[in-house]
Amino acid sequence: EYLGTDEAIGEPLGTTGTDPQRQTRAYRTGYDRGLADGRQAGKEDKEGPNRWDLEGQRELEQADAGYTTEVGRRDDYQAGYRAAFRIGYREGFGPR
Repeated sequence: EYLGTDEAIGEPLGTTGTDPQRQTRAYRTGYDRGLADGRQAGKEDKEGPNRWDLEGQRELEQADAGYTTEVGRRDDYQAGYRAAFRIGYREGFGPR
């Protein structure tokens, strides 16, 4: 299931998928912010006492860091943020 996603095959976001949600400005903005935040959280957790606690990340609960109404729908932003945060977290944490 994961292998068919844009992120897994290395394509730029939204180029192979047909999900219209991925084409929104809100999704793309959330994706960019989530990727950066995820990388930072992964780095912090690797060095801190909370080792590899991705599902416990408070950032994923709200998934609206940096959201403003000007970018579009909040649920689109959150979907992009959550998708990218998980990718960024793994990148920031590095190999186990």
